[in-house]
Amino acid sequence: CRSEDALRRIAHAFDTLFSDAVFDVIVCGGWTMGMVGRRIAIARSRRTKRPVRAPVVEGYSSPVFSEDLPAGSNTLLLTDVVITGKLTARLRDVVRRYGASVAGIGCIAIPTESVEADRSGVRALTVVDMDLQDPTQAQCPRCATHRKMVFNPIAAQM
Repeated sequence: CRSEDALRRIAHAFDTLFSDAVFDVIVCGGWTMGMVGRRIAIARSRRTKRPVRAPVVEGYSSPVFSEDLPAGSNTLLLTDVVITGKLTARLRDVVRRYGASVAGIGCIAIPTESVEADRSGVRALTVVDMDLQDPTQAQCPRCATHRKMVFNPIAAQM
């Protein structure tokens, strides 16, 4: 997010990935995806001559929108990474409660396991091999060796 050129390239990649989708709202999971979503909205609005909005959603278990969605709108959901699909499912549910529909779901990266399971229905810019451990299923071997860290979005570091 520190480079305008990188943001434009990511936005262009998403715009190309969803060139077949018709939407008038881009629901962005978090402020960083909001930066990408606004650039897609500007490009799409200029090209189609129809306004596209890009509200930001904050929170995971109870997503909160920065603005209301108009009933009947077609939305594109964007997040950075999809691991289990729980967040995108929550966002889809909230969008539907507003009376809007989901035209597509996209992310920057998705693990190979999710693609192979075909459980997400998500279009991704990249598929990444990830060593995912579910601590509810078994003891995570990394939990005992790595200290717990939290991402600070203001400082943009752990």
